[in-house]
Amino acid sequence: MAQLICEIKAVKDPKTKLKKQKILIHSEDSAEKNGMKRMSGNFRPSRSNMQMSLKNKNKKKKTQQQDGKDEIPNYFNFRLIRIIDFFHTNTNILELLPDWMNELDDNDASLLKAFKLLRWITEQRLNKSAIDELKKEKKVHEVYHENEKFKKNIEASVARHRELEEELRVTKVNYEKIVNDNIRQEKKARAEKNKLLLQLEALIKKFDQSIGEKMREKIVLEEEYAKQKKIFDEFMITFREKEAEYEIAVVQKEQEEREQQEKKVAFFIMNRAARIIQRFYRKYRKAKKRLEKELLKRGKRAARRKGKK
Repeated sequence: MAQLICEIKAVKDPKTKLKKQKILIHSEDSAEKNGMKRMSGNFRPSRSNMQMSLKNKNKKKKTQQQDGKDEIPNYFNFRLIRIIDFFHTNTNILELLPDWMNELDDNDASLLKAFKLLRWITEQRLNKSAIDELKKEKKVHEVYHENEKFKKNIEASVARHRELEEELRVTKVNYEKIVNDNIRQEKKARAEKNKLLLQLEALIKKFDQSIGEKMREKIVLEEEYAKQKKIFDEFMITFREKEAEYEIAVVQKEQEEREQQEKKVAFFIMNRAARIIQRFYRKYRKAKKRLEKELLKRGKRAARRKGKK
């Protein structure tokens, strides 16, 4: 017998806004073939699904009979059926068994949940009105039109896909052409690079040789410079000593020359002054003699004038 494994969760009914049980049913037969399937309160099983479930059960029953399993199924046990009828008639007796749900095995619990789910689906089907059917039909038409629209979009997408494939093919051809051109240019550039590298290596080798000679010359010149600098430093020591003596001698010489110059200047001034004094003195004597002569002449004239009178 196929077993149904159910899970119950609370969901809201969109009409009554009340919470109802959401039941997830897993069939072992369907799990073996197509994997686990979920059923919620909004899912409504069709007649074909129920027929498939019954067919699967019958197939499993026949398989068990062919394998030699003579065990009588629970739904053929008359005593078990009478016990179930007793509990259906006297439902109040379940209040005396508070933990009877927890003591059920998996098969019985799954069967009970399946009955609850079947009852809830039946109530939903019976409570559905013509308006709901029209809404459902309208929804089906909308889904159909959307499906047609999707088909057109798919055709357009396929055409666009073909165009893109053609563009991709052209792009690949151009890409391969560009890659080949780049490869040729790269080979040419590599050859040019290798040529330049060889020239550079030759120049570096030549430079190393020339710089080696220059470095040797530099070392020789530095040694010669060190010798000449040592001689120059020794000369500068002697030069500074002689320079100090020279400065002293120069100062003394300048002082002596200054004194001699001052003496010469003083002697020149004295001679100049004496000459000037002598010149003026001669002029004075001449002027005095001339004045004396004039006074004598005037005296003689005055005497003559008096004598005449």
